[in-house]
Amino acid sequence: PTDAQSEEDLIKKADIAMYRAKELGRNGHVNYSETLESDSGNKVLLTNELYEAIERDELLLHYQPQVLSETTGIIGLEALIRWQHPEKGMIPPGQFISHAEQSDLIHPIGNWVIDTACRDLRALIDAGHRGIRMAINLSLKQFLADALLPHIRSTLERYDLRPEMLEFEITESIAMGQQQPIIETIAELRKFGVSLSIDDFGTQYSSLSRLSQLPFDRIKIDRQFVMDLEQGDTSSAIIGFIIELSKNMGYSVIAEGVETKEQFDYLRNRGCGEIQGFYFHKPMPFGDLLEILVHRQNP
Repeated sequence: PTDAQSEEDLIKKADIAMYRAKELGRNGHVNYSETLESDSGNKVLLTNELYEAIERDELLLHYQPQVLSETTGIIGLEALIRWQHPEKGMIPPGQFISHAEQSDLIHPIGNWVIDTACRDLRALIDAGHRGIRMAINLSLKQFLADALLPHIRSTLERYDLRPEMLEFEITESIAMGQQQPIIETIAELRKFGVSLSIDDFGTQYSSLSRLSQLPFDRIKIDRQFVMDLEQGDTSSAIIGFIIELSKNMGYSVIAEGVETKEQFDYLRNRGCGEIQGFYFHKPMPFGDLLEILVHRQNP
């Protein structure tokens, strides 16, 4: 009685609370409040603006180089989406990707990322920069979509790229999921020839027996462990374990979030083969990336 004066309004507000409860996971409940409705309205507005962003070409990719520890040569790129909002400026993915997933906009946005990253990779090759792989992040919805592999195949054909030039990153929680479709999709992608990596590794309680059965190429050490290296021995022990585990299982290992020389020296000395982070390169537009690659070719 204190929340609504009509059946229609009461049901509307119950729906708002229900959808918020679903966002928070199972076995819980949420009480309606005006703040909740305000948040819901903001999400609807953001989703509508995201629809328009796709139509107006407001989305763009930045690329963060990945380097070999021994030579610091660039061997890979991670494609990172950004939203250039006409009024709010540059919006990072953490502020809109979850809305894209909830509204199923993640599928056209994900396809756009794959298309754009492959187009830019083709441009790099044509400019003489070969031997660089392109890493692209996939959400759970993208990963389980039936159209994912056909879209990857057609995009590679369009830009005359080989499957091994692409690497798709999925989080540890997705990789360790118990759903049979996840296992089947991993097998299909690997059979097709693209590389696969586990992102944010170490943040979940992975089954080592399950991990050994999955055909991944690379394990990515979560940035939080790298950031905590100077705080004590726990992160050092975890990183050392992940590096040894990766070697024993035949995986390559890359650490992200490397921001200091001390972090880099520690990781290199422990045998971490690849590095990604601000210590070497921040994410950058494609034009800036080309300038860096040209400078490295002609120092």
